[in-house]
Amino acid sequence: MPPLSWPRALALSALSGLLLAPAILAQDLAVFAFLAYAPLYLAIQGQSPRRAALLGLLSGVVFSVPTYWWVAETIARFGGPGQPVSSLLVVALSVANAVRIAIPAWVAARAAQRGWPEALVFVLAFVGAEIGYPLFLPYYLGVGVVQALPLVQVAELGGMLAVDLVVITFAVGLGEALRAARARRVPAVGAWVAMVAVPALAWGWGAVRIAQVRVEMADAPSVHIGLVQPDVPAGGSDDVPWNREATLALADRGVELVLWPEVAVHTSFNEDTWRKRIPERITSGLGVPVLFGTRTWEESPLAGEPRLRRNVAVLVDDAGVPIGRYDKHQLVPFGEFIPFSDWFPVLRGVVDNDELFIPGAGVQPIEWGTHRIAALICYEDILPSYVNRHVSSVAPDLLVTITNDAWFGDTAEPWIHLTEARIRAIEHRRYLVRSANSGPSGLVDPIGALGDTSGLFVKESRIVEARWMSGTTLYERIGDVPWWVAGVLALVTAFARRPGSKADAR
Repeated sequence: MPPLSWPRALALSALSGLLLAPAILAQDLAVFAFLAYAPLYLAIQGQSPRRAALLGLLSGVVFSVPTYWWVAETIARFGGPGQPVSSLLVVALSVANAVRIAIPAWVAARAAQRGWPEALVFVLAFVGAEIGYPLFLPYYLGVGVVQALPLVQVAELGGMLAVDLVVITFAVGLGEALRAARARRVPAVGAWVAMVAVPALAWGWGAVRIAQVRVEMADAPSVHIGLVQPDVPAGGSDDVPWNREATLALADRGVELVLWPEVAVHTSFNEDTWRKRIPERITSGLGVPVLFGTRTWEESPLAGEPRLRRNVAVLVDDAGVPIGRYDKHQLVPFGEFIPFSDWFPVLRGVVDNDELFIPGAGVQPIEWGTHRIAALICYEDILPSYVNRHVSSVAPDLLVTITNDAWFGDTAEPWIHLTEARIRAIEHRRYLVRSANSGPSGLVDPIGALGDTSGLFVKESRIVEARWMSGTTLYERIGDVPWWVAGVLALVTAFARRPGSKADAR
């Protein structure tokens, strides 16, 4: 079949982006995520690799601009540049992110010229790009289908990309069916397998695993945790008096642990005196263990350089004495550090931020009696590879996230953040408890189901019941190795002719 005309191909690639955006933003339109990449796959049929890459890039930009638009509002409000500059930054970010979609389109078109099965190569290249292409703020395809809980249980086997694999396989199968319809022929068996058998097997396996994990959940020892949501305005200081008052009320109700959000204590403590100052100024007299976010600082060893700051989570016992600490590892670009600023110091002036941070060194478990807690701060819980390394090293029996999502305003982003974190609970079959400054705060169980959850921009406290769970999932054992292998295999097909093939190898 000849390729589609260029205007039709452009329209179909744009349609792919338009379908995916609402699936991510609304999170209850899973069908859109399944359909999204079928039009793009149809559009690249017979196109040159260069044109296929342009079609993938267009699809990615159309998806990214509305999905990341909250970044423009955040930068304009807090980062210094005005709305026009912030909007341009979002467009630039969207183009950079769209390269991730251009890669599988280009690789598949190259592979088709060399005699390889284009559908299989597109799937391999897609998951390879998902793991290999660096993103500022990653939105994975599987985020759009989290509401379909049986389907996303495959995250236990291969992380978020296992979910992506099921969704993109369906989309490519549908794309093959559309290509067959265009050629007035019956779709091949492989298309039906991709559209029917793969999702059905994933769904059936997930339903079985949900029942099994629920039995394990029922047998696990419980812990009642209080969540404090102070709703401090973005860029404000803190409300420690209210946090203390809410904590005392929760202690009277019998909670065993209380969580305050990221930077719930805005004071920065000297590295030499933080263990002494925190009980003196913040935590004495609470009568219950509290895990909260704050910051520390020390002087730079280089004369004239700014202080070295760390974003930290601290656990104090019921007497208010620090007994555990975790330093944030994965810092937010432009919010907590300026990428490449060591090489190009002029970049430090792009964003008005005089409180840049340094990452923690090594993975630090927070031990509480016989239990281990994996603390994640803000951005970290959307990074499956990092969380997998963290959990594999710490072997926790509870996941905790503290965050401050007030920066995002009244947008979909706080809910997207929570949705991405839900997959971490499935990947590791642990409860995840979340305290967010402005919400949503709540509980995610080991099958990814949401428990009692707060709304946005409300000042409140609540009690959730989590359970201590341990064990090792397949994803923890093998990590992302399959996805790296998939990416390498896809790249090979882009440059090597299939043995015995007479295809055009231009």
